[in-house]
Amino acid sequence: MGRIDLKKNILSTEFQPDRFVKVPNGLIFLDSNRRRIGRWHSDSLYIEGGFGSRRSGLFDPVDIVSNQLDIYILDRSESKIDRWDTQLNYIHAQPISLEGIPLYPEVFSIDQQGRMAVYSSETQEIYLTDRSSNSLNPFIDLNRISHTNDCIQAMGFGYRDQLAILFDCNNEVQLYSRSGRLERRFSVAVDSPIEIIQIREKWLVINGGGHMQVLGEDPMLLPLNGLTILDAISDGEFLQILTKTHLILFDIHAQP
Repeated sequence: MGRIDLKKNILSTEFQPDRFVKVPNGLIFLDSNRRRIGRWHSDSLYIEGGFGSRRSGLFDPVDIVSNQLDIYILDRSESKIDRWDTQLNYIHAQPISLEGIPLYPEVFSIDQQGRMAVYSSETQEIYLTDRSSNSLNPFIDLNRISHTNDCIQAMGFGYRDQLAILFDCNNEVQLYSRSGRLERRFSVAVDSPIEIIQIREKWLVINGGGHMQVLGEDPMLLPLNGLTILDAISDGEFLQILTKTHLILFDIHAQP
């Protein structure tokens, strides 16, 4: 287990991240309350964004995803996804609308082909962008699935573009093929899960208190010493966790 104290060179009154992603040249942090993003590399922090209407300004950032050499931030109230490179140079914004009507999604993910999946609580559907036109196409109609109304906590594409959806209202994970076909359901034995993550060939869920479950196996408790998890990501074969004050790297396969 590795532990990094964020108070040394990350945290300040102007920057307190609650989401993060890994990129080839370091880590990108998102402070959704202060509408800022920061690139951490070689113990140096470079900050961009900020509330406002300027080109790189953020209004309501709720989710962040990395894909190859780009960063995507979902700006909910603006109904758009902002694209940046890993040096935090702003590239452009993609509107999220269906037939010209804005959608206000809270969760999204990107597959290996660069297609974006966005969840709309208004229509109870997941849409997939077309790579050639960036238009939204219906992908998964959640209206046909009972007990899933407006309760998607997280979703993410796996290595083979399998989409995992975490429903927090019924503690269930559903796995879909790249064509949108339901392949499998898993019952989750962790209370109030916040994230679904793939490490190697396995999917796992985790909650803020450090309770973790590899799907199909018994839950376990990570040794966090009272820290609360804000976000968690896959880091190769390891699990990297963000708390208010620390970054922690776990080898989950070495956990008892």
